Amino acid sequence: MTLKYIFVLGEKRVPGFGHIFSFCHAPIDNFVMEEAAKKGLPKLPCKWSRLDDYAVCMDTQNWFRGCDQPPLATEFELWLAGARREGGKAR
Repeated sequence: MTLKYIFVLGEKRVPGFGHIFSFCHAPIDNFVMEEAAKKGLPKLPCKWSRLDDYAVCMDTQNWFRGCDQPPLATEFELWLAGARREGGKAR
C-alpha cells in the first residue's frame, strides 16, 4: 500500500519512484475485487487480507499482470470504478 500511496501522491510530491511502477503488485480490496470479477478475475475464497494460499495470491497478481497496462494502473481504474459505483463512499 505504501507504493500505491507514493504513486497516488505523484512524482512532484514523492520523486524518484517512477521507474518501479510497472513492478508493483495490485493491492486488492472490495472495490477492486468486485470490478475485476466483472472482467473475469475468479472470486477469492475470502477477503484478500485473510488469504493464506500463496498460489491464489500469485494467480490473482498474474491476472493483473495479464492486463494491457501495469497492475497498479489497472488497480487504480478498478478502484475508481468501484468508488463511483458506490457513490464515492469508502467501505
